[in-house]
Amino acid sequence: MHDRATVDVVLALFADGVSTDEIARRVGVSPSTVRRWCRAPRSGPDSDGSRRDRCPICHAVGLDDAEYAYLLGQYLGDGHIVEGRRGVASLSVFCADDWPGVRAEVERAMCAVMPTSSVSSVRRAGCREVKSYSTHWTCLFP
Repeated sequence: MHDRATVDVVLALFADGVSTDEIARRVGVSPSTVRRWCRAPRSGPDSDGSRRDRCPICHAVGLDDAEYAYLLGQYLGDGHIVEGRRGVASLSVFCADDWPGVRAEVERAMCAVMPTSSVSSVRRAGCREVKSYSTHWTCLFP
């Protein structure tokens, strides 16, 4: 995980027209990471530049109640939250391979509830672990 200052330097260099490979060399970050940051900047159109400004609890940002209720039920049934380094929590929900539509619904709900956090899926035996990282998952779930 890189600090916000490093990301800002990368985005500023990219905005100045420097190639992603040259940015990676200058900053000391892998080229794939630089490309990912430049493809999807961390700030949204209504953001002050911080990924942490999108928590419905801490920052009074609107919450999709229906998606939250669905995700809460999935979390209570087949999920858990683990708090990692620097207070970043990972929300995981395990979805059986027999019900592929449920996995898509869980991914959609995670994106709707915490839009600034990406969602990934990891293959496990007989299921997929749908996972998302945010410092604010612990604000939303018990």
